[in-house]
Amino acid sequence: MITQELVNRILVEIDALESDFQQHKGSILTEGDLKCQLFSRLQSIIPPPSATMNPEITGTSLHSEVSFFDGNNKLTMLPDITILHPKNLSILHSTEVSISSEGIRYEEYPTKKYTFGGDTIIIELKFCRNEAGLKASDIRRFKKDIEKIIMLQNLSSERTYGRSKIHGIFVVFNKTNIGKSTFESMHVNYNSRERLHVLYKTGGVNFINVNPLQPRL
Repeated sequence: MITQELVNRILVEIDALESDFQQHKGSILTEGDLKCQLFSRLQSIIPPPSATMNPEITGTSLHSEVSFFDGNNKLTMLPDITILHPKNLSILHSTEVSISSEGIRYEEYPTKKYTFGGDTIIIELKFCRNEAGLKASDIRRFKKDIEKIIMLQNLSSERTYGRSKIHGIFVVFNKTNIGKSTFESMHVNYNSRERLHVLYKTGGVNFINVNPLQPRL
């Protein structure tokens, strides 16, 4: 279910969303718009609901803002979109078990009231609507978010002894195309990172020679 082929199909949908944005430049106004539009596109390539860890309960693969534990076991990590395999999801108990004199039993689940394991795909989206394009402060913020994805990847590998992998996709949609070179200078730092895609997309909006006082005829 969580395969490189699926990752590649997601990347195709992100490219298609960029093409639509360039054609209809007023279609994405906020980061929320961006997330909703990509979420809608991904629904068409995700399998239908299937059984979770508890066979009597079915679940979906595609989710928004599900929380992950950080290095301090706090629920501070909240990617925009997460794709998981329902068979690794439970809304009744933890995915971990404990062994005692009473036998083997599932542990209590955390305060978020669901838990999942296995391989996942996480997508973090950023939308820059500033007419001046990307600034140095944006790049610093992006770096922090990318490092969070890398931290999650490392934590998942350590906690599961390499059995579970996280594929990370970080995408910036820039309303203009200003600041692309600044982004690319950051991007090269992550080119060789396994299972991590750092992408730049643009709507190509041009604010040059725009006179806001000139009425539309």
